[in-house]
This record gives sequence, C-alpha cells and structure tokens, in this order.
Amino acid sequence: MSGGLAPSKSTVYISNLPFSLTNNDLHQILSPYGRVVRVTIVKDRESRKSKGIAFALFLGRNDARQCASQLNNTKLFGRTLKASIAKDNGRAAEFIRRREYPNKSRCYECGEFGHLSYKCSKNALGERVPPTKKRKDRKKSECHAICQNQKPYAIVPATNGFLFHRQATLPDCKAWGEDPADFVSRDVNCLIEG
Repeated sequence: MSGGLAPSKSTVYISNLPFSLTNNDLHQILSPYGRVVRVTIVKDRESRKSKGIAFALFLGRNDARQCASQLNNTKLFGRTLKASIAKDNGRAAEFIRRREYPNKSRCYECGEFGHLSYKCSKNALGERVPPTKKRKDRKKSECHAICQNQKPYAIVPATNGFLFHRQATLPDCKAWGEDPADFVSRDVNCLIEG
C-alpha cells in the first residue's frame, strides 16, 4: 500500500467472532470507525468455515486504535469480542497483497453462481453496497497520431508495460475533439503526437 500505510499499526485483530459473520458483515460493523481497506476472516482451508478470527486493515492508525478500543469486550450475537491492534509477525505483506480471483461469476462466501459476496444471502447483516470502481484516466496515458487524410490511431499502454497501436474508435475521436469524418482509411506513415 502506498502513502506510508503501516499495516502492523493500522490492522485490528478481532477474535471470538460469531461463526456466521461474513467479510461483508464485518465490513459493515467496522465502517463507522473509519475507512476500512480490507477485512479478512480467517477460515479453515478445507471446510471454508470461519475460525472466529479476523483482521481489519484501516486506512488510518487512529481509526484502527479507536476501533480496537471501542470494539474490545463488546457483545455481538451473544459473543464477547476481543479486539486489539495486530502484532506484526512479519507476514504483513502477505495480508496486503492484492489477490486475483479469476472466477468472478461465483460468490466468494458461499460458492454459488449468480451473485457476488456483496449480495450473498449468508450475509447476516444483509447486502452491502459494492465499492465504486477506480477509473483509470486514459487521457494521461493515451496519445494519438496526427495523420493527414487517415484514420487516427491510438497508442495504448498494455498490461505488460509495452505500448501497442490500435485503430481509434468513434469515442476516441470524440474525446480528442476531432471529427471522424475528416479521416479516411489509407495507410500512411504517421507522426506521433505525445
């Protein structure tokens, strides 16, 4: 995480959780204390059932401290929660790294198809609004070719770090403030405007 986020100082360890709680339920419970970056409920590898332990990474240290102090010894569904700032065991980078979930058609909580974990019926506290997706500003990383009597081409960054050419689309031309009718499809060499 960038911005100097110290995971060991802004992570809350919560134990004695009700086994029925999902990540989304815990996110809803913790969000009044501050911006929750990630909630991870520890689950059994085989059965995928909760072990009653969770880690919550907050954006700010003070939010994490406030959550730990106010949540400690509170009752939730008949169980007394224990909360404290997590002790660093050297595995913080594992906790932070972004995981890939290749099959996004299946719910993370129950494994069923047709819904995502935000709308899972196993969420004891109901549905949660999914976070807004971060839009990447393409205008900064995309430039186009200025060619006389030719369709414009876009140079787009690829995921592997290389740039590739693609023929510009109608929305590209509109975004650049150009009239697509001004271009014809003759292949000529272009000068790239960066």
